[in-house]
Amino acid sequence: MKRRSVHRLQTRDRLRQGIRHQYHDSRGFSTTAIIVFSCCFLLCAHHPVPLANGFLCANTISPRSTTIRCDAPTSLSHSLRASTTVEDGYNDNDGDEQLGQGQQQLLPSYYRSTQLDNQKYQQSSHSEEDQVHEWLLQSTSLILGNELTLKLVNGDNNVDTEINSSPDKNNGSIIISDQYLEQNYDLKRPPHFATDVEYILQADSVMRAWCQWIVRCSNGGFSRSSSVDGSGEGVIRCSAMNAARIIDAILYPALRVMDERRAREGINKGGGMRVVNWETKLIEMVNVAIDAWAASLNNRSKNESASCMLRAEGWFRFLQRRLSLQEEEEGNNGLSSPEGILDPCLGDYVLKLYEESHRMVIKAFIRSHERKYLKRAILLLEGMRAEQNTSLAGTEARVYPTTQTYNLVLYGLANCEPCVENAERAETILQEMIACQQSGEKCVCGPDSNTFRQVIIAWTKSGSNRAAENACRLLDQMLSDFPMLDPDASTFNALMTIYLKLGKTEETLTLFDLITALHRSGRSDTQPDIYSVNLMLKAMTKQPPYRSLGEMEAVEELLEDIQERLHVQPDVQSYNIVIDAWAKSRLDDAATRAELLLDCMEKKCWHDRSVAPDGYSFTSTINAIERSHHQERGPWAERVFHRMKELHSEGLVEEPTTPVYNSLLNCLISCGSLERAEALFSEMESAGLANTRTFNTMLKGYSMFRRSGGDGGMVFSQPKKAEKLLDEMELSYYSKEVASVIPDKYSYTTVISAYGRSNVKRKAAKASMILRRMLDSYTEGNSAAKPGTYAFNAVLNACAHTRLPEEHLEGFSILCSTLILLREWTKPDHTTYGRFLQACARLLPRDETRKWRVVETVFNSCVKEGQCGELVLRNLKNAASPELYYDLVGDGEIPSHWRRNVAGRKDSPASN
Repeated sequence: MKRRSVHRLQTRDRLRQGIRHQYHDSRGFSTTAIIVFSCCFLLCAHHPVPLANGFLCANTISPRSTTIRCDAPTSLSHSLRASTTVEDGYNDNDGDEQLGQGQQQLLPSYYRSTQLDNQKYQQSSHSEEDQVHEWLLQSTSLILGNELTLKLVNGDNNVDTEINSSPDKNNGSIIISDQYLEQNYDLKRPPHFATDVEYILQADSVMRAWCQWIVRCSNGGFSRSSSVDGSGEGVIRCSAMNAARIIDAILYPALRVMDERRAREGINKGGGMRVVNWETKLIEMVNVAIDAWAASLNNRSKNESASCMLRAEGWFRFLQRRLSLQEEEEGNNGLSSPEGILDPCLGDYVLKLYEESHRMVIKAFIRSHERKYLKRAILLLEGMRAEQNTSLAGTEARVYPTTQTYNLVLYGLANCEPCVENAERAETILQEMIACQQSGEKCVCGPDSNTFRQVIIAWTKSGSNRAAENACRLLDQMLSDFPMLDPDASTFNALMTIYLKLGKTEETLTLFDLITALHRSGRSDTQPDIYSVNLMLKAMTKQPPYRSLGEMEAVEELLEDIQERLHVQPDVQSYNIVIDAWAKSRLDDAATRAELLLDCMEKKCWHDRSVAPDGYSFTSTINAIERSHHQERGPWAERVFHRMKELHSEGLVEEPTTPVYNSLLNCLISCGSLERAEALFSEMESAGLANTRTFNTMLKGYSMFRRSGGDGGMVFSQPKKAEKLLDEMELSYYSKEVASVIPDKYSYTTVISAYGRSNVKRKAAKASMILRRMLDSYTEGNSAAKPGTYAFNAVLNACAHTRLPEEHLEGFSILCSTLILLREWTKPDHTTYGRFLQACARLLPRDETRKWRVVETVFNSCVKEGQCGELVLRNLKNAASPELYYDLVGDGEIPSHWRRNVAGRKDSPASN
């Protein structure tokens, strides 16, 4: 037993010699490097406990608690000896290595060269990730002690309630008190660590590893549901919040150990070399905990976000108490006074760490994307800027906010519920930073290119009428007053986006010319990216309403030469913009040109998957074919659709999506191929791809009234099929079977129109019944079925086309009741009055005095409401006698105010 202990100590010493004085940046810490730390822990463990079946155990105790128990297998130490080079001759010096300024956990160069970066880590195999997770949990077990069971207590909605129940609060924030730590954790160094330094260094390493794991895996976690023998034992579950709790569990006893060690060493004020600056290490480790809770905020509910922010701020307040200037002894359970906390040679480094603590808490507030936490971040920043900024203990040093800290707040102002107030506040902060830099004093907060970018983005998202003007003014200020700062593509993209939304294509293209000119002048960081290029293409293809053939050919030529001219590789969106522009151009050759671009994408995608056509590419191409009015556009569109299926079977493109099916369905209906459209609709229903748009497109096919191509006869609509389809939509909606199918106002209006264009009996009454169903659906909670004027007009149209004499009286009664009902729900338009007069001409006897009174009354209402359009005048001539028409209209031009509200007139509100 004694020989094994001596051998273990010798092996540990050799390992230390191999990793001595090799530093590693804490921000670049790789999760794979935990293997090294774990092996060191295993060799130094006095009593390694074999794990059942070689797996880590995590058993779910209850919905509110999870216990993670990690025991180290003894066989791991043997594998380490075969792969690690060690050297003799290192004096252990009782295990107390001296820490230099800012020293982090040491890593052997052998393992440092094999670390995984983020991308490689994400692409690593599942077996490799499992191995990393096993080592990470095993290392955690050794830090906490083999006999210690770590219990992670969760509250409702996975929100931790254990720490948040602490009674100590400050300004609404949690304070992690020493009494609380004493009550909840065994604050002792595990016995298998020979020295305090060894324990603290390894604890710091594992904490950083968990923090990096949170950054990489914050959107999920890792789990394994079965053990080697399939017994179901050995379940591992972990989430970002649980990982942050593990960091807390490691930090609590480490704080106690550091305080006890510091109390034993005393305060070194004589200028001698201290073995370790425990206060510096304390700030570093607490910063890791703050950063972990800030990183855990990604994709959290409001309750979970509040819990994470309270934990991050709680550690920050704890650090504030430890570093603030106080005369009396502070804390409980033997915590020493913070006087003399700064070693003179480490003062600047501690200031840097303390500023980093402020920045991490601000980052946590900003990540919440809520205004109330943004205000707390601003208050914290203002506290750092204030003259009464608290000095660090024993010094006159102050913590100043750096440019990075300012930029975090500016990012929050730009993205946390953007508004004009936020943009104005952001610009005020920018001007204060500029004034500070120009004052000539020592400044660590001068603006950089990111500062200007965030303020410009804040203006572009503010919704202000002068947003584009103010953002452009800031860009001009940056270019003129700060020639050493290069605005990047994101800055220009924000400006180009807002100009494009405002329809100012010329300004958008001017900005693109500016960024390319700046890049050619030697500003390497100012270079258009693919998003800039796509914005430029959108501006060039924005329809005014339609582009000429020459303009479209120029855009297509630019797309082909974009890589050579701008050194930017076009992506799938670049091609989609041009294909969509061809589809909307209404040019004769548009469909052919769109398909040629699609062919180009198909050829290139074999070598470059970034240009592989997606669903939008095929949708736009089919739309171009549908608008071409080609006689064979139906089969043409089907060929394009089947090409997508073939490419999908070869693994080059995605499977046809619902929008692609809907485009093909619309094309088949527009060319009169109703049977093929019905077959495609059945295929979509079977595959679960049909949505509201699918049903509405099919309803449009049943409601169409056209002439047959053969004998020139009339083909009436099919209202019965349309109503049957509407029944199916209502059944799906009320039974909640298909969430994507909701009967909306277009569904009901299309069925009403189908009855109006049909030759069925009593079509006015049946159309009125569909309108009543629409109103009932809306009153029962279906907001999508809110009726508009067009639905009522469709019923009036059905009344106007009632042809059987025996139905005229019923039709006129429905006509009057529908107009009264329309006024209860909305306002009539010129089509309403036109259809009403058309119905009067057909349903009422021509020489009846009552008819003239009705016509005169309706026309006067139409004039009063400014809805006297061409449809009204044409049907008035048919409904009124020549004498009455002359009395109402006269023989000259009608006054302009009679038609002031007619939709489509430039001087009418309806057209604005």
